[in-house]
Amino acid sequence: KEPEVLSLQVFCEAARSRSFTATAHKLNMTQPAVSMQIKTLEDQLQIKLFERNGRSVQLTKAGQALLPRATQIIDLSIQTEEFMRSANEEVLGDLVIGCSLPSTHDILIHLAARFQRLYPLVRIHVPTVSNEELVDKIASGQFDFGVMNIINYCDPVECMSLFQDRIVLVAPAAYPFGHESVEPSDLLTHPFVCQGKNSACHYAVRDALTPYDVDIAQFNVRMEIHNHMAIIAAVERGVGLSFVSLLDAQAALQRGTIRIVEIEGVNLSTDVGLAYSSTHITSVTGIKFKEFITHVRTHQEIKRLIQVNNFYEVSKSYA
Repeated sequence: KEPEVLSLQVFCEAARSRSFTATAHKLNMTQPAVSMQIKTLEDQLQIKLFERNGRSVQLTKAGQALLPRATQIIDLSIQTEEFMRSANEEVLGDLVIGCSLPSTHDILIHLAARFQRLYPLVRIHVPTVSNEELVDKIASGQFDFGVMNIINYCDPVECMSLFQDRIVLVAPAAYPFGHESVEPSDLLTHPFVCQGKNSACHYAVRDALTPYDVDIAQFNVRMEIHNHMAIIAAVERGVGLSFVSLLDAQAALQRGTIRIVEIEGVNLSTDVGLAYSSTHITSVTGIKFKEFITHVRTHQEIKRLIQVNNFYEVSKSYA
């Protein structure tokens, strides 16, 4: 006989919280009911799943082996329920859309809100993670989708291009340039605030400057910051120049605290895309979101949202 889904849900929550009391509170059950579900599961499988240690519990080796399979069974049960409900025109459940680009948060939240108006029973989660973690969680099925710069990061997930994000060189408004543009080789003479070496911006700048024999490893880096808005703040305070997304720079440009410096012969951009896995079972909610994001009206909405001084262009491969 197959274990019941409820028993597996209780087991997974107890494994996470390491407490039957906390599990009972989380699942709106009594503690004796939680203990009964665990005992029933142990009797059914004829294995001991937890070691009791006072008020806390810890998985046995058998429990550790069961946990990933139990999680898969629960996920499949939820997806099946969503599928059956969708057959009656009802779409519900959780949708996790990771984001590794703070500059696209406003656009993503705007689109997520539109999707939720279409399907009000859907709960949307938008965690912020690095590109590497985003790819891992999509590939493992923990995230349904991700918004990311897709330079050098496509494998092992698939990516749908959304738009080109322009990268600009910004300087403090009062920075003593004698002119409005610089030669690529001139960049080595200025102080810089930089993102991490694994950022998509770093890769784009490196690749764009290599033909000019400019090695960004030789930049005069005064400060390395991983938060995009903190980089803008450092530039405003005169720490140095920086390459940033134009979306991130808009507010400071409007305040007049920073300005764009053109680089002779160099135009920089990165490809912003929607990442997803084709190897995992896709929930009905996920299928509906993919249909939504590829719809012509969503395409038009993205184009409207990113028209900043006519610098942006929706990818022609986007359908």
